[in-house]
Amino acid sequence: MRDEAGGAIWALARLLGSATRAQVLLWLVAREESYAREIAAALGPALNVFQTQLARLEACGIVTSRRVGRVKMYRLDPACPVRSELEALLRRALEHLPAGERSRFRPARPPTRARDERYVIVRRYEE
Repeated sequence: MRDEAGGAIWALARLLGSATRAQVLLWLVAREESYAREIAAALGPALNVFQTQLARLEACGIVTSRRVGRVKMYRLDPACPVRSELEALLRRALEHLPAGERSRFRPARPPTRARDERYVIVRRYEE
């Protein structure tokens, strides 16, 4: 990833001190909200690597979390004093990624309405 294809990520890594931290922030900007297991499944290394970086970013006040059942959801902290500048920088970095690399950060296509309705009907019968 240190070649031209990952140049934007490595530039951010030098700025932020960690390539993993840069990837986490890019992911959160692209997806708005996510959890550690989803990030690890999409981007690669072991889950604990991402959990550690998310905890550090949360301790710094850059990321905030909330519990949804047993899952801890993370997003950029709206109260962070440099959030708008950081988000602009990260969005700019996403634009400079090659298409193949950028697609890793693109949100998954939401399910179709028909699939959502079938799920609701199945859930009603189960209850």
